[in-house]
Amino acid sequence: MYEVYRDIKNMFFPKALYIIDKFHVVRLFTDKIQYFRIKYMKHLDSNALEYKFLKKHWKIFVMNPWTKKFKKYSEETHYTTNGELFDYLELMRMVFNKCPDLLHIHKIYSDFCLYMTFKSNESQLNKNLEYIINQLLDSGVEPMETIGATLLEFSFEILNLFSEKNKHKLTNAIAEANNNRIEKLIAASYGYK
Repeated sequence: MYEVYRDIKNMFFPKALYIIDKFHVVRLFTDKIQYFRIKYMKHLDSNALEYKFLKKHWKIFVMNPWTKKFKKYSEETHYTTNGELFDYLELMRMVFNKCPDLLHIHKIYSDFCLYMTFKSNESQLNKNLEYIINQLLDSGVEPMETIGATLLEFSFEILNLFSEKNKHKLTNAIAEANNNRIEKLIAASYGYK
């Protein structure tokens, strides 16, 4: 989602289909979910159950809530150090009740994961994306409005991902995975060439 890429495409590849990969849109959401999670954690005592949950099990907040993995993970039951029984959904509800911004962004992210799929027709996808963008822009919370403005700016290219024109369901997931492996290797090498 970079204006210069759009300019290059228009100048040198006018017939090419410009796609914004779903990975990048999801990343916008997960970055803001992390922002609100950390912001809320700063107001908690480090010994509080909610703090420990947010610190240790942060991945549950950025998972696609419509997957089997999320369902399995969220239904697990655990014990606290003092023997209290709890489940992740119960703790998520507790956190969401005290941090409405985190709940709001998570709900919109959940809607995005549910509504923006290859199974929907183009007209429905357009309505779904418009609904998600309006929720973000009308939130009254600056970080969410920023996501909404970005999605609005690149809505045509996001819709291209799910378009009938994208017959092969092209994605840059392989390139992103390779970049991730390279970055991890560099981090693990501790400065060795």
